[in-house]
Amino acid sequence: MASREIEAALAQKHAESEKIAKQTQSLAEMRAKLDAGVRDQVLDPSVGLETVDAGGVPAVWLTPPEVTTDIVWLFFHGGAYVKGNVAASHGALSGLCRASGARALSVDYRVAPEHPYPAALDDARMAWAYLLQQGHPPGRIVVSGSSAGGGLALALAIACRDAGGPQPGALVPISPWADLTQSGESMQTRADRDPELTKPYLDRFAADYAGRTDPRLPTISPVFADWRGVTSAMLVQVGSEEILFDDARRVVEAATKAGLTAQLDIYDKAWHGWQNLGAALPEAVDAARNAAAFLRRHLDGE
Repeated sequence: MASREIEAALAQKHAESEKIAKQTQSLAEMRAKLDAGVRDQVLDPSVGLETVDAGGVPAVWLTPPEVTTDIVWLFFHGGAYVKGNVAASHGALSGLCRASGARALSVDYRVAPEHPYPAALDDARMAWAYLLQQGHPPGRIVVSGSSAGGGLALALAIACRDAGGPQPGALVPISPWADLTQSGESMQTRADRDPELTKPYLDRFAADYAGRTDPRLPTISPVFADWRGVTSAMLVQVGSEEILFDDARRVVEAATKAGLTAQLDIYDKAWHGWQNLGAALPEAVDAARNAAAFLRRHLDGE
């Protein structure tokens, strides 16, 4: 049952929605607005931030006030592969760190159109290699991300499998953009329910990211992946109102069919980007706690 807080926040989002305007807004305007919003956000001062060079990729370590596990998060921000930065994810990621008692490496990967596919995936692989070189056991690394970053997390898991190297212990994509062809039914059935995204908006930036590469390639659109041979446990979180709902559903169904431990958590009345409100939404707090519990069950055997 949806909380009063999320129902009120959803109504406000619809009242203030700019999703149609974003279809024609310039990318420079979008990036500037995002940067301004990042400057205005209130961060948890108890979570430490440390900028690092993660094997050639800019990144930030987030450290909660109490580190109780050797599990680490490898996290990729959202932004349709064309905008976004690590700072924009600090609020939501801080909640995951506190709930799990784990540190997180948030990666500032390159974005399109300046850097189309496979630049983001190359950066993700370099950050993954950096964690391994730092001595973190692969089975104790949780690869995660939101929106496009969730899709990138899934793509990294596929790339690790294809390379025949070590694989992450778990995958936790949040509202992943996992189909850059926008073929899911929820693109139509939830078009009026999601106050944040539209299909034309996603079509626009899918072309920027994929460039001349077929967008059905599994490391661009993981909904089309064969998940056999991937050993990571998977938890996908998504809101009931999201046009990306079917991206999440289809990934979990395909992973389950291939024999993975895969779980889909659906949050009633949640729209795209809902977890960014953090402690203001009971559902966001629950989502962080549920992710931490999933890791304890599948990585610690609790």
